[in-house]
Amino acid sequence: MIDQTLKRQEELKAVETETDDESEEEGLDDGQSIDPAKECPIIPFIELKGHTDDVWSLKVFDNGHKLLSASGDNTLKVWDLTTGKVLHTLKGHTSFVFGCDVYNDIAISGGDDRTVRVWDLSTGSIVSVLKGHSRLV
Repeated sequence: MIDQTLKRQEELKAVETETDDESEEEGLDDGQSIDPAKECPIIPFIELKGHTDDVWSLKVFDNGHKLLSASGDNTLKVWDLTTGKVLHTLKGHTSFVFGCDVYNDIAISGGDDRTVRVWDLSTGSIVSVLKGHSRLV
């Protein structure tokens, strides 16, 4: 979805540039132009609500359709970016979750509890807890 937004913004810039060139060639008055918003609509902004503390890390995946967020509320959330709904709340960290990443259907998170956790994104369950860090991860 973010990739689509960036692509649309690039298209919008191209339309604006073409509009300037066309107005000189076709003799359009300076006050006349096409409406780029009609030519290249921007994807609407959505606000995702669900965490109860600061969000420290975000990872977009599944071709821009999903988002993983890591928060100071000790959880991660898997979001559907097409609907804005939470698909899973991943619970298990005992303190702030500072980082996250995604590979296929696996999420990895690290936090202030000095653990790295591996999650199955299709079920929202913990696959593994890796301990041994002496400081936050």
